[in-house]
Amino acid sequence: LPAPQPSPAPVRAPRAGAAASAVVPYAARRHLAPRGSFDFFGTQREGAAPAGSVQDEDLADVVGEEALAAHRTGTAQDRAVGEVIDLTAHDETEQLDIVPLRSAVSS
Repeated sequence: LPAPQPSPAPVRAPRAGAAASAVVPYAARRHLAPRGSFDFFGTQREGAAPAGSVQDEDLADVVGEEALAAHRTGTAQDRAVGEVIDLTAHDETEQLDIVPLRSAVSS
């Protein structure tokens, strides 16, 4: 038997074929515009205004119930503008003798 002759072209081993795949494009991203409802400067007057009692309660927290009652009855109107009110009779600040404190610090 004659010896087999080598073939002039090299024989390549079969390669595993790449699997066919479809690339699905990404869906377009929807950019939502922010829609805030907070009205910082009070320019939108669509909603109902806060109740008067809530405003009065907030004002009473700041100025006191007596001042709010005087404002409602109009007794605060008879005071002169710029009048000085002396509150020393109502001052409950404790007076401290600071001479011993100063001498303790300086020694």
